[in-house]
Amino acid sequence: MLLFTAVVLQSCRERVILSNQTLEMSAFSDLKRNEYALNSRILRNHLRNIIHADKDSAFTDFRVRDYYLRDGKWMWIDRKGVDYRADLLLQCLDTIDRIGFSREKFCVDQMKNDLRRVRELAFDDSTGTNDVNEVVARLEYNLTKNYLRYVCGQRYGFVDPYYVFNRLDIAEGKPAKKGDTVAYQKLFDIPIEQPSSAFFSKAYKQIRCDSIDSFLKKVQPTNPTYQRLVAYLHSDSLKESEKSRIVCNIERCRWRITNFSETEKKYVLVNVPAFQLYAHDDDNVMSMRVGCGKTKTKTPLLTSSIKRMDLNPQWFIPRSIIDKDIVRHAGNKSYFDRHRYYVRDRRTGKRVNYISWGVLKNPRYVVVQEGGPGNSLGRIIFRFDNEFSVFLHDTSSPEFFTRDYRGVSHGCVRVQNPFDLAVFLLEKKDKKLIDQIAYSMTADITEKDTLNKDRMIGTYHLKHEIPIYIAYYTAYPNENNQISIFPDVYGYDRVMYKHLRIFL
Repeated sequence: MLLFTAVVLQSCRERVILSNQTLEMSAFSDLKRNEYALNSRILRNHLRNIIHADKDSAFTDFRVRDYYLRDGKWMWIDRKGVDYRADLLLQCLDTIDRIGFSREKFCVDQMKNDLRRVRELAFDDSTGTNDVNEVVARLEYNLTKNYLRYVCGQRYGFVDPYYVFNRLDIAEGKPAKKGDTVAYQKLFDIPIEQPSSAFFSKAYKQIRCDSIDSFLKKVQPTNPTYQRLVAYLHSDSLKESEKSRIVCNIERCRWRITNFSETEKKYVLVNVPAFQLYAHDDDNVMSMRVGCGKTKTKTPLLTSSIKRMDLNPQWFIPRSIIDKDIVRHAGNKSYFDRHRYYVRDRRTGKRVNYISWGVLKNPRYVVVQEGGPGNSLGRIIFRFDNEFSVFLHDTSSPEFFTRDYRGVSHGCVRVQNPFDLAVFLLEKKDKKLIDQIAYSMTADITEKDTLNKDRMIGTYHLKHEIPIYIAYYTAYPNENNQISIFPDVYGYDRVMYKHLRIFL
C-alpha cells in the first residue's frame, strides 16, 4: 500500500516552492486512510478495464492501449502525485476547440475534474467510479491517450491521406494488392512525413525528461495557410455550412510535404477544386484557369518538378480511351484520318496500315495522334516525373474554360494560357527562344513548304526544374489574403470529415 499525496500548483508553467517540500513521508502518517491508499494490482486492473471499454479508433489510441497492456511504465503519476506537466498539457488542450475539435472528445473536463480530485484528495469509494485507484488509473490513461493524439495529430495530421484517398475508386482490370479484395486507383501521391516508432518513443521521453512544454510547441504546424484558416474558423464571416470545410483544410495544412519547401520562391500550384493554376515567383503570382480530371478519372494529387516543354507533341492515347472510344471505329479509315490517328507497333516503332479490331485490342500496338493543329494535347505540353502519365498541357478545345465546373479530362491538367506559362518557366527571358516558342505554337506544321524551320523548336529542357504541386484545397487564401471557398468536386472533404468525426 502506498500513501498518495498531492502536489498543488498555482500555475501550469511555474513551479511553486512548497513550505513542506522537505518533509519525509512519515510526516503524513495521520493521512493513512483507506480512501487515499493506492494498490498497484488494483490500479492495473482498473487500467485494463478502461482499455477494454475504450472503443475509440484513432491510430494513436491503439498504440496507447498496447503500451499499457504490455505493462508500460506510468507516465504522469508517481508517489508524489501529479506535477505541472499535466497542467501544461491541459492548458494546451483547453483551447482544442480553437482548431475545430471537441473538448469532450479529448476528455478535457474529465481530466481536469480527476486532477482536482487527486490534488484535493476528493475521492469517494462508495460509488465505485471515483475511488482513488479508479481516478488515478483513468487520469493516467486519459493524459497519455490525449497527449499522444494531440502531438501526433498536430505534427503529422489526424488523418492518413494515403489510406483515405487511395481506397476510394476501384481500378477495373487491375490485380488487388495483398489483403484487399479489389484493386484501387491511386489518387494521393504527395510524399508526406509520417509518424514512426521513433517519434512515439521521443514523445514518451518528453514526458519523463520534463520537456513537454517545448515539445508541445515544436509539433505545431508552421504553414501560414494553417494559421489563416484557424483564424477564419472563428471569424464573424464564417458560415455554419463552411465549418466542416475549414476543418478539413486545416487538416490538409498539417501534412508536412517532404519534397516541397514553403520557402520555395518559384513554383507552380494547381488547386483542383478551384480549377485554377497559380505560378509563384517571389511575391508575384500569375493565375489562370485549368481543366482537371472528371469524377471518374480524377486528377491525382502529387508533387514533382517540371523538367521540359515539348512543342507540337504527339499524343500516345491511353489504353482506357482506346478500349472505350476508339476500338469501335476499327476499319474506319476516315475516322482515323480525320483525327490524325495512326497505329504504331511498340516493338518495331513502325506504323500499322491495317487497323482491325484485333490490332486495337492487342497491347502490342498503341494509337497515336500526330502533333500539330487539332491534337488533343494542344501545341505544348509541360512534362514532369510521375507514375500516372499526367501532365500540364494546352488543348484543342478551349471553349470549356468559360465554364465554372471544368472537370473535363482523363486526369491531365489543361491550362488556359500555355504560352504565358512557358515564358514563366524560363529562367532567362531570351527573346529568340520566346519567339521560337510562340511561332512553334501557332505555325501550321502540316504545311512543310511554308514552314520556317529556323523558328521551330521541338523540345526545351529547363535549366532549373520548377516544382509543381497538384493539391486539393476547398478553402484557400486568395490574392487579397481572404479565404475563398470552392466546391468539393471529388467529395474528398466528405470522406475526410467522416474520419475526423472521432475528434469533433
